[in-house]
Amino acid sequence: MIKKFDQIDKSDTPLAGGKGASLGEMTQAGIPVPPGFVILAAVFEKFLEETDLAVELNSVFQTVDPKKMHTVESASEKIMAMITAQPIPEKLARAIEEYFRELNVKFVAVRSSATAEDSGSAAWAGQLESFLNTNEENLLENIKKCWASLYTPRAIYYRFENNLQKEKIGVAVIVQKMVESEVSGIAFSVHPVTQNPAQMIIEAGYGLGEAIVSGQITPDCYVVEKAGLSILDKNIFSQEKAIVRAATGGNRWAFVKKEIREKQKLSDAEIKKLARLVVKIENHYGFPVDVEWAREETDFYIVQSRPITTLQSNAAVEQTVYDYITTQKWFFGVRAEESLFFYSAKCDGYAKHLKKEYGAEFAETLLIPLKKDYPIRVFNLLQAKNFHAVSNEKILRAPEILVSYVEKDNKVYEDIDVLGNKLIAAVEEKKFTETVGLYKKIIELYGLASANFIIIFSLGMKLAENKDKLINIENVEKIHDIWRNSVAFKEEKMGESLFHFFKFLISRKNLKLTPQQLMKFLTAAEIDLWLDGKSADIEIANFVGNRKKHGFGYIDLKREGGKVVEERAEIAQIQKFFLQLDKESKRSINKKEFRGQVAFSSDRKIRGRVIVIKDKKDLASKKDLIPGKILVAIQTTPHFIPYMKKSRAIITDEGGLTCHAAIIAREFKKPCVVGTKIATQVLNDGDEVEVDSKNGIVIVKESM
Repeated sequence: MIKKFDQIDKSDTPLAGGKGASLGEMTQAGIPVPPGFVILAAVFEKFLEETDLAVELNSVFQTVDPKKMHTVESASEKIMAMITAQPIPEKLARAIEEYFRELNVKFVAVRSSATAEDSGSAAWAGQLESFLNTNEENLLENIKKCWASLYTPRAIYYRFENNLQKEKIGVAVIVQKMVESEVSGIAFSVHPVTQNPAQMIIEAGYGLGEAIVSGQITPDCYVVEKAGLSILDKNIFSQEKAIVRAATGGNRWAFVKKEIREKQKLSDAEIKKLARLVVKIENHYGFPVDVEWAREETDFYIVQSRPITTLQSNAAVEQTVYDYITTQKWFFGVRAEESLFFYSAKCDGYAKHLKKEYGAEFAETLLIPLKKDYPIRVFNLLQAKNFHAVSNEKILRAPEILVSYVEKDNKVYEDIDVLGNKLIAAVEEKKFTETVGLYKKIIELYGLASANFIIIFSLGMKLAENKDKLINIENVEKIHDIWRNSVAFKEEKMGESLFHFFKFLISRKNLKLTPQQLMKFLTAAEIDLWLDGKSADIEIANFVGNRKKHGFGYIDLKREGGKVVEERAEIAQIQKFFLQLDKESKRSINKKEFRGQVAFSSDRKIRGRVIVIKDKKDLASKKDLIPGKILVAIQTTPHFIPYMKKSRAIITDEGGLTCHAAIIAREFKKPCVVGTKIATQVLNDGDEVEVDSKNGIVIVKESM
């Protein structure tokens, strides 16, 4: 009538229920399961017979009409009252108490385990009751409540909903050592949203897992790649309250200590340790599993495992890029340079060098035209946060790391400069083979320079954010500022060398294309294939012509790699998604008053008319209008410097305290507010604004 976990395996579902059989199977497989025993389903049947309840219960159950909820509720109330009113026969009660004492614990979890539960096609998760932190005093009472939970309104309704009303369903009861969990949660061995079998999801919260299962807290969510156990995403949520054990047994809500509320619930090492355990369970069963886990001190325990019943068949899960994109969180970058070539080369550099050079991967990115000829960079928000979190740790540990990366980057551009001069000389001498070799070396170095740029940008941002915590960083800041002001010019000089090469390439092949078109409409990988003779001239010309006419998108996703999206319907679908995101983000915008970070402040508020500069074309056409006006830009580059000096104040959409605009504003002592996100969207040339640079507020004045 009663069996310990090590006496049960997965074949015992008819006796121990799905949950009990699973705990026994895992115990025998060496999975860390808290010890316990199962009161088999036959005990409940015997209880009904000995108390003469079987016939009476069945009679009440026949009155249920699932379309009439009041009949479900009425039957439930009667049946549950009958079960809980009867005492457990004395011999059985003594046996249960003896098994309890053998566990040698003060508190146990008492959990229902239906004999038809957790199959591959149905899951009773949440239908039956569990009673955590049960002590010896209320043990027998809670066992009866578990039996009775087979007849709660939701359990009765679930039977009819799944056509199980005619099946004989018993209920076993699990009595298991209560893990005093500091952190607990759920893990899915296959990503439950994207249904990607290569990824798993782990959710974690403080206290007992009941808070997560019931949806009363928002847990941390970690995405882990199963093959290498690398952490792809971490979404960290603040948790103010947790369910913990009450002093006399049972559960209660308690406030989480303030110092850990905002922190990641599991360390990266713990995430990987738990992921390894989940993979072991999935491999043992041979199918995707949904696992409940708990951590006590440094040990993980598995308290439940069942099949994931919500996965579609492989035929139905042919996931598109669009499907994946809609499952992620994204944020918009500034307008990208109109060069698919340079953008793709940067992404290639991120993929090749960042993990190796920095120990962290950067965020997935997309280049999407929200409007015709207006490509926007979009970044995976959670992945970007994770990357910047690595930078935060590094800068707090040793701020000088930023200097070392600046020195590395300067050396890379020195090498690029030498190669660029050689490339121009080889072009003039029309040495085609030599030019191709030099071009490839430059692009290889540019990939490394792009990785360095992301690292330095991230470290610089964290240096500014942690300025109050760091000492003796003046030299680090100075070196960073010099680099920030010079890097755009270095890129431009490299671009001039490549322009000469592309012009030579086009003339040699006698194509009616321009170097600008090659850079705007072709990826670095496509040009490589062309140079290696793996793509025909006509194919390259068609790429340029089609993309020029119909548009394109570019994605750099871990699941896809760098890839051009050319299907018009697919582009339109992705474009529509991001346009809607953009629209939703603007709904809450206060167009009359908005904020940013103070990069440099003056003692007085600056009032004046604005000039809005969105790109280099705007700068070229409006540069003479800037003097005496308030300059508004998405972001600034070194090309803005002469005009920034003549402006009254500076406002930008993008950037933090170490961005180019902030550095130059401090140098010129110009009032400056950066990172408003919306300035160029809500302001037009000639609008009058008041810049409160002390508080980072921009107020739009009514037109006269």
